[in-house]
Amino acid sequence: MSRAVFTGVVLMLLVTSVDSDVFGKAARESIDVWGGRAARGGQHPVATSPSQERETHPGGLCYGAGATLLDQPTQCPPGRQAQALPCADDETVVPPSWSRPAGSTGRWTLDNGWLCRADAAAVPVLTEADFRRLPLPAPTAATQPATGDVLVNMPLVLTVDPAPATLTTTLLGRTVEVQATPTSWTWAFGDGTAPLTTTSPGHTWPHADVTHTFTTAGPATVRCTTTWTGRYRVAGTSTWLDVQGTATTSADLPTRTVVERTAHLTG
Repeated sequence: MSRAVFTGVVLMLLVTSVDSDVFGKAARESIDVWGGRAARGGQHPVATSPSQERETHPGGLCYGAGATLLDQPTQCPPGRQAQALPCADDETVVPPSWSRPAGSTGRWTLDNGWLCRADAAAVPVLTEADFRRLPLPAPTAATQPATGDVLVNMPLVLTVDPAPATLTTTLLGRTVEVQATPTSWTWAFGDGTAPLTTTSPGHTWPHADVTHTFTTAGPATVRCTTTWTGRYRVAGTSTWLDVQGTATTSADLPTRTVVERTAHLTG
């Protein structure tokens, strides 16, 4: 073999060795250490001989001009950026990992760049029973006219505050934010008529769309029941999950007297 050919073979072997040892993992897997791109999942440790023990190093990974092993990602030199994946709320960020044969003083091998590991237990479940135990506010209902006797055969205008409620609770040791939204209201009138359920909170006169007309005289107590739906998230995250079920709260309006008035002609 000529000296030129022999030198070329040696150089090719050196390049192949360096590529597979330092940057080979990045080439084989979905991590581009030169372009600053990292992939979600899919990376596996570099294959080694069963008899070859390896030591690991949870070092940082600098992007921009190749991979650089650092004790802290913030130690990247100028022009190189430490990059972490934007993991989802139900995933855990796994930092880069390097390894080399145990007892070796040689170069470290990049086993994986930044990863996102799914963590199904990251978000506890807020059950329907949990939702119903929350201190949801009672409905703030009103009538028009607001006070005094109610007239027979005259519509009584009904309204209720439709504002949502935000609460905080603890599940499995984690702080959970809950948003409760009123979706319907049921009105009971205590006069023997069927309850009225509506998805409108009602509007005042002259745009009234929720009313009730009493046809007999006597005392009347109006009860309003709000039906709530909810969603929740772990505090500090952005992913909302729906509560599977509803909750209700009720409030009685002050008892009124239904009276019958007779018209009289005057001079």
